[in-house]
Amino acid sequence: MKLLDPPFRAASRRRRVLFLNNQGLGSIGGGVSIMRHLVEAFAPDMDVTVMSYDLPDQAPAGVRQLQMPAPPLPATALWRFAPLIRARHMARTVTRAELEAADLVIVLDCHAALALNGGAPSKIVYLSLSCIARQERAGGRGRLPCAQYAWLERRAALMADHVVVASQVHAAELARWEGLRRLRPIVLNPCLPSSGLPSSTVAARPPAGQMPTILCAARMQPEKSFTLALELAARLRDTPYRLVFAGDGPQRGALQAQAASAGIADRVNFAGPTQNLPALLAQADILLHTSTYESFGMVVFEAMRAGVVPVGRRDPGLILGYQEIVRDGVDCRLLDLTDLDAAAAEFRRLLIDADERACLGEAARMSARRILSGPSYADRFRDLLGVPAVLKEPALA
Repeated sequence: MKLLDPPFRAASRRRRVLFLNNQGLGSIGGGVSIMRHLVEAFAPDMDVTVMSYDLPDQAPAGVRQLQMPAPPLPATALWRFAPLIRARHMARTVTRAELEAADLVIVLDCHAALALNGGAPSKIVYLSLSCIARQERAGGRGRLPCAQYAWLERRAALMADHVVVASQVHAAELARWEGLRRLRPIVLNPCLPSSGLPSSTVAARPPAGQMPTILCAARMQPEKSFTLALELAARLRDTPYRLVFAGDGPQRGALQAQAASAGIADRVNFAGPTQNLPALLAQADILLHTSTYESFGMVVFEAMRAGVVPVGRRDPGLILGYQEIVRDGVDCRLLDLTDLDAAAAEFRRLLIDADERACLGEAARMSARRILSGPSYADRFRDLLGVPAVLKEPALA
């Protein structure tokens, strides 16, 4: 692994930072939230460029946004090679001039591995958002796409000066699935300060006695296991609740059909994709997180920050990075969803007992506050680059 050299640390001019990602600042998702946090933190004293496939979106003054041409759709016979086709497209799209003009390139998309080309003098940080091969396997994808992702992510990691991951289990999965057993990545939990969550959120919590609202927020794809959320909800027909799905994806139609066949369609609201998750959290009592794979699970921390009780899964065979910051029975509840009847009994008690929800929600909020009392994600990112912070995050409300 290369190390950042002293001239980069000591440079007096404004440093030039290039972000490479498939999604731009206007998209939705954990990776975009991390990128936007870093862009906002770096913009005051660095020249920042964001390259993505998206149209430019609202950004801090001076941030340059470049839209790359969209990758081609693989022909029918070549769809199994989509990861390599996208990587080849990005290699042809990202110019060597852009790479060489940057002092630092932050890569959030393993498809950029071929674009880096090994010869650009830029300093490279690979910010791995998840172990892609492991995530693809969790979603039921075939061995060939998983192998391509493993190769691309391994290449990106080995070309980087630093590799940043979201949790200890994320680091372990990179070692296992990408054959990077000698890699020593830097673990930074993406516990981000509020980006739109009003300070009055706790005061705005749903009033006691109101029908509890359960929120599921994620893209509707197999590894999120929303089918289990509906199976759990179906076992709770005798208990008042309202279930909201925030997100979209290939499984939406099947989930709507499942809710109808289970006789709970009148309890379930498919809200679609939203960029205003804080507003949904302000009206929720419980965040139900049924995913089988999460390198971290930023929505869990967002729920904690809002005083919403996170309910996750208790299963040592799953990869769930957020479990490194929560405590079962103290600031969250973990359910064994391999036994849905027992899990439903536990969940029913939580729905009925408003006092327990209030205690867990307040404990979750205090845990999030404690985590945020330390250096911000952006400040820790600057530390690993040897770049001093010029702006501090505002004090917590």
